Amino acid sequence: MLLGQSPLPMYTDFIKAIADLAWPIIIAVLLIVYRKEVKALLRGLRRAKFMGIEIEEVERAATEATKAEEASQQGVPAPVALSDEAKKEELEWRRKEQAYRTQILNMASKDRSTAMLRTFNEVDNEMRTMVATMGLLQFRKRYPPSFAGHVQMLRSRGYITQELHDLLLSFRSLRNHIVHRVADVPDNAYVSVLDTGIRLLGMLRAIPREINQVAFANVPFYSDRECLDKVQDARAVILETTHPDAQQKTRRIFPSTRSYGSGQVLSWEWNSGKRWGESWYRDPQTDEIRHAWSGSLEFVGRPLETIEHY
Repeated sequence: MLLGQSPLPMYTDFIKAIADLAWPIIIAVLLIVYRKEVKALLRGLRRAKFMGIEIEEVERAATEATKAEEASQQGVPAPVALSDEAKKEELEWRRKEQAYRTQILNMASKDRSTAMLRTFNEVDNEMRTMVATMGLLQFRKRYPPSFAGHVQMLRSRGYITQELHDLLLSFRSLRNHIVHRVADVPDNAYVSVLDTGIRLLGMLRAIPREINQVAFANVPFYSDRECLDKVQDARAVILETTHPDAQQKTRRIFPSTRSYGSGQVLSWEWNSGKRWGESWYRDPQTDEIRHAWSGSLEFVGRPLETIEHY
């Protein structure tokens, strides 16, 4: 699934367009849900007001929403022929996405606030994962480790579009309003906002990125090509890297003083204070002597499941 394939929810751009107005967000939600009815009711009026909001604002918001949706379709690469394995992965991904949507909607039928919080947290966690896997953790002092901070960071580094940036911040505002006034939100508006969160989660997950998973941990390495002089203060970690196109995988080896477990997915972090010169290692599978690196800083990536503690 490519970024931009899912249609952007129209009403969230509407909310962005009227963000400077003082009216509650829920009115904005209702206006966009019933936008066609409102436009039909007031067709022909040059300047009129609905619940205090000028109709020209409604028209302008609808236009901007259409532009945002069109912009999301621009620059999308042509479809790539998928292998049978990739097709299976795509089908499995779609199955999981549908199962997740069903789970959240079932949860919403019992407890609206819990379902909304769960969806928001999933979106937030996905952004934290992006920040970690894309090597952006060192920028967190510049951008506070908050939802808005992560949105700003990803936008400033070019990983998300301005449209997605605005949608995420609008969704946060909607979430805050609904959680505190959930009893006042009509079913249609609530389900629309919840569905927007699920769509945003899918859009974030579709953004290409490298995934680095531990293939072999705690591998000894040596300072000589005969592998006789073992380095005592560190071990190597061999990562299997899935490239952003999800079609290619390679293995890379780096020195580290951290202990890892096979299968862990790691953040992309480095310690510039430690460096090792040219080194060699024995392949864990074949025992063949291989060149490790000409020189390398210490790799200090951390398991993604601990990302919320950063």
